[in-house]
Formats: sequence, C-alpha cells, structure tokens
Amino acid sequence: MPIALPEPAEAPLDLPARENAPNDVQRVAHSRRGLRSAWDIVIPVALVLLIGLTFIEALHAGFVDWDDDDLLLAETQYRVLTWQSLGWMFTTTVAGHFQPLTWLSYWLDWQLWNRDAFGFHVTNVTLHIASALTFYFLAQRLLVAATQRRVPAADGPPAASAVAMASGFATVLFALHPLRAESVAWIAERRDVLSGVFFLIATWFYLRFVSSVGAHEKRFSYGGALVCMLLSLLANASAVTLPLVFLVLDLYPLRRKSASKTRGSLRALILEKVPLFAISIAGGVIAIYAQWRQGAMYALAEYGLAERFAQACYGLAFYVWKTVLPTNLGPLYEIPSYHVLLAHMMWWAGGSVLVSLGVIFALRRKAPALFAATLIYLIQITPVLGLLQSGPQLVADRYSYLSCLGIAVLGGGVLLFAMKRASASSGRLLIGLACIALISGLHLATLQQCAYWHSPLSLWHRGLIISPDSTIANASYADALHQAGNLDEAFLYYRRALELNPRNAIATAHLGDLLGEVNEVDQAMSLYRRALELDPKSPGVHAKLAHLLVRQKRVADAVQLLRDRTAENPSDLRSMEFLADLLSSYPDPTVRNPAEAAGLAERLNRQRGGRDGVATMFLATALIEGGKIDQGLAAANRCLHLARVYQNERLEQEVYRRLDAFRQRGLLPTP
Repeated sequence: MPIALPEPAEAPLDLPARENAPNDVQRVAHSRRGLRSAWDIVIPVALVLLIGLTFIEALHAGFVDWDDDDLLLAETQYRVLTWQSLGWMFTTTVAGHFQPLTWLSYWLDWQLWNRDAFGFHVTNVTLHIASALTFYFLAQRLLVAATQRRVPAADGPPAASAVAMASGFATVLFALHPLRAESVAWIAERRDVLSGVFFLIATWFYLRFVSSVGAHEKRFSYGGALVCMLLSLLANASAVTLPLVFLVLDLYPLRRKSASKTRGSLRALILEKVPLFAISIAGGVIAIYAQWRQGAMYALAEYGLAERFAQACYGLAFYVWKTVLPTNLGPLYEIPSYHVLLAHMMWWAGGSVLVSLGVIFALRRKAPALFAATLIYLIQITPVLGLLQSGPQLVADRYSYLSCLGIAVLGGGVLLFAMKRASASSGRLLIGLACIALISGLHLATLQQCAYWHSPLSLWHRGLIISPDSTIANASYADALHQAGNLDEAFLYYRRALELNPRNAIATAHLGDLLGEVNEVDQAMSLYRRALELDPKSPGVHAKLAHLLVRQKRVADAVQLLRDRTAENPSDLRSMEFLADLLSSYPDPTVRNPAEAAGLAERLNRQRGGRDGVATMFLATALIEGGKIDQGLAAANRCLHLARVYQNERLEQEVYRRLDAFRQRGLLPTP
C-alpha cells in the first residue's frame, strides 16, 4: 500500500511566491545537474586511490584479542548459512549488539577467506571507501543547497570545479582521518562501516525524495530511504538518529520550513517522517535490550548521574577537539576515578561546551551552517555520551564515525567560501597548498594509527602509551605478552593492572591462567576464587577452576562444581561443555555418566543453534559409551560433517582419536 506523504513545505522566507515556481529544493536538484562535470569522475577516483593507499596498513593487520577472538574465532554459528544460523543471527546479542546484517557480512568473508584476516580487512576498507564515495555526492548536494538564494548573488553560483573540490575536501575530512582508523582497522567494528554505507545512502535517497516532483518518484525515493535506514539498523544501532538528522537538514540547508513560521509547516515535516521514527524507536529499544541482556549496562547505583553528566560533557568536547587536533589517539580511554571525572574533567569540558554552544546559538541566524552542523553532531553523539553507559570506555574513536559528518561538510563549506573570496591566483595557490599540507598530514597520521592495529602487542603497547594508568590497558598488554610467550613480563603487567584496580576480576583470572601454566596450581586456584568473589559472572572461570581440580585428581570436586554452576546458570556454556566432556570421556569409569553427558550435550547443542560440532562430539562419545553404538556413530558422522563444513581440522582429528580409542577398548569394531 503506497505511503501517503504530505506535500513539500512552501517556499522559504526570503523567496517571493510565484505561481508554478519551483521550490528551493527542486532548484537545488536542477543546479546539481548543471554542476556535473569531469570533476565527478576525477575526484572520486582520486579519493578511492588516496583512501586505499592510506588504509593499506589495515590490510596487514591480523585478528586482535579485543572482541575479534570472541566474535570471529571462537564463535562458529555465522560460518554456515542455514535457517538455524539465520535465526541465530537475527536473535543473538553476543557482545551486547544486535547486528544480523554484520553477521551476514562475516559469513560471506568466511566463505571467501576462511581464517585469513586479510580478507576481512579488505571488506572493511571497501565498505569505508563506499561510504566515502556516497558522502562525496551527498556533500555536493548539501553545499549546492547551502549556496542557493532567491536572488542570485552578483558573482553568481559557485563553479562546478569549486563545488567538486570542496566536496572532495569534505570527504577527506571524513574518510581520511585518524579517528576513522578504529572503525576501519578493527574487524569487530565492521558494524560501523557497514551501517555507515546504508546510513549515507538513506540520506541520499531522502535528498532525492525532497527534490522529486512526481508522486511515483517521491514514493520510490522515500521507500529507498526507509529500506536503507532499516538495513543500517540491522548492521548497527547508530541509524536511530536518522529521522532527526533529516529534520535538521529540512531546516538547513534545504530550507523546507514555511515562511509563515506556523507550527503547521514544522508539523508536516515531522509527520512525513512517522514511518522513519517508528523504525528508529524499534531499533533503539532493541539496541538497549541487547546491551541489557549481556549485562553491559551500568546501573545508576554503580555509576551515578553526576558521573554520567561529567562523561557527557567530556565526550561533547572530545570528538570535536580530536577532529581538529587528532593526536594521542588510543584503543581505549578508560573511565577514570570518581574524583578525576568530577574535578577538572567536568569543569573544563562542561565550561567549554556551554560557552561554545551559547556562541553557536547566538550566531544561528548569521551562521546557519555552523548551527545545523552542531545540531547534527549533538543528535548523532548523544546516544554514546554515557547517559546509558555500557562498557568501561569514557569515549571511543569509533563513536566519531558518523557523528562528525556534519563537521566534515562544514569544512567543505569553509573551503568553498574561501575559494570564492580568493580573487587573486596567489590566494588560490595558498589555499591549495594549505589543503595539500592538511591532506598529507591526515594521510600520515591515519597510516600510523592503522599500524597500531597490526597485532595485540602493537595495539596495547600504544594503549599503554596513551593510558599508562588504565588497568584494562595494562591487563590487555599482559594478555598479548602472555599469548606471545613472554610470561615473565606478562606477570609484571598483570600485577600492575591489579595494583591500579585490585577489583579487576578479568586481570585476576588471567593472572591465574598464567600461574596455572607454570604449575603454580594453588596460587592459580586462589586467584580464580578471588575472581569469582569479585564477579560471580566471570566468563569461563568456573571451568578453569574445574580444570585445575582435575589436574589435582580432585575430579569429584570438579564435577560437583560444574553441576552446581550449570544448575545455577544454564547459560554458562563453557562449564556445561567441560562437564559433558568429563562425564562422557574421563578414564575413571566411576566418574563417567553417559546418560547425563548425552543430555548436557543435547542442551549445549540446542543453545548453540543446533549445529555445534563440539557438542555433537560429546553426544557421540556419550552414546557410544552408553552402548548406543548406532546412534553414537551417526552423531560422530554428523560431527565430522560439521568439522569439514566449518573447516575445523582439530575437531575432525579429535573425533577420529576418540573413535580409535573406542576400537582399542573393543566398543567399536575394527574397520
């Protein structure tokens, strides 16, 4: 059923009404068509080459132990496309995000590249380039719209080359900036670049809708904006702000608000966006639910209103400041202590924000572009300012990916104004040299920022330089050293992390892992128990403690610990997995319980989407151990099939090893 849309608002305030006269927005579209030139080929090609050369460092990066390992290496559901895996993609909230379209993109990467991180990075960079090209053409439309007047200026409209160069410059400010490195070089942040493509295409469709004349074209364009907004939300929740962004664009530079200044015109602009607002609200609710379900959101009791207000003030200043001066960027800016946050941070940031907003508001009529860019920035950044805080970060580079789009367009507008006012060739030369110097600086800074994402060691070494007193940065660097085999140095950084925050449950547990490796079992067990005291929900710690109990031959204690844990928390799949393994395959027959193990394996398989190879292996082991040979062999064959589909050679070898062990015991015939 076609969507009934209100007619565009009347002509702007400074335009005399004329019968059958085109409105401003349609005039903008006509002007845009007139400005098309060879520059629309030359500059996009140059942008593709420049962005590709800048983010080439990202292609050399691997997977980092900062969500990449949990999302892409440990998780297997996304690797095969079935109805079950699709259902999982559209319902899971792993890592606190609802991102089914992002999971589908990971599936495609896995088919093309398997475990090769290079291919995943190619996709990220390609998506970023697509966003940049879309933004280039958006910037052209917006800059042309901003320069439209009822009575043409004496010096005429801007030249096609000037608009194209200003749009290219705006695109560079957006796409070729060190703040973008995190979203592009971090595979786990695929949701940013994928959502960003559809966010920008939705905006393009909306501008097309505004400039359309025919009803059919308007419906098509509005539907395109609606669909692309939905796709953006299926990749990441950042598109929830789109209807408000469109409303700001209506006011400036599109100037769709009625000259009468009555509420009716503004109401019409809002009413035409009701379907967009409906999708936005639904997306926001789902995003909040995903964070809540994963336990990532901070309660008011542990993170009060004063702290949230201070964080919001700091965030408002941070992204603008780092856009202007992108130095000292790192992978994590941890929330500081209560006293630091509420002392100079809040007063310095809060004061500067209030003064800046006051000045911008006062200049709203003289500088409407600045006012509109500020409104869009505020709309885009508000959801991640910490008012609904999740995670330990005070701010994050990735949050600037879409929030600073308005600032980039504003930069292009400044260049366009400067080129128009520079009458002498020497003035244009100086402007050109300044732009080249700025672009070169951004290129080198972004190149370096991408290089930090090469490995966990390089990433967290940078993290420590930027945040030496961050307990998470110290613990993460210790994890990277531990993984690299440098146990002595890793021990020192774990200790440093715990000195900074003795209540860091993750660092406590990871130090236990290290001590367990060097056979300091008693100390390791003590640290695991301490980690559980600090955070009873610590992932995997019960299973690790059970492993140490087994090493001490206290298998009965390990089994009881795991039984209690799975009864208390059925979602602790690591504990359930280890318990199923013990009960199905432990050498001591007094420990084995095939019936209970089979039940656990089936529960584990169901919770993992019905195609989990490890759970199927435990089921096969339990069935054969319990004398159900035919059923067990059928489960083993299913497991081998899954191992081959998921290209899991270790699982395939383990299945064959277990079958050989059963043959040696006489439970299976020799082939």
